[in-house]
Amino acid sequence: MIEAEQKLGFVERFSNLRKERQETSNLVDQLEELNTRRIFSSELGEKIKQLRAILNRAQTEDAEEKL
Repeated sequence: MIEAEQKLGFVERFSNLRKERQETSNLVDQLEELNTRRIFSSELGEKIKQLRAILNRAQTEDAEEKL
């Protein structure tokens, strides 16, 4: 019973992480769109690139875990 609860907890945490990553990805996309409209400075553009790199690394790690 405890093992099943642990597995369920893992699945819930994994699901929450995926949701958070998707939300982060959506926010980064929105920031990139705003940046291309030149609403924000080049400094923000650099921060967006950094966020995108972090997100890409996390997605790569997810893909590697599935293998």
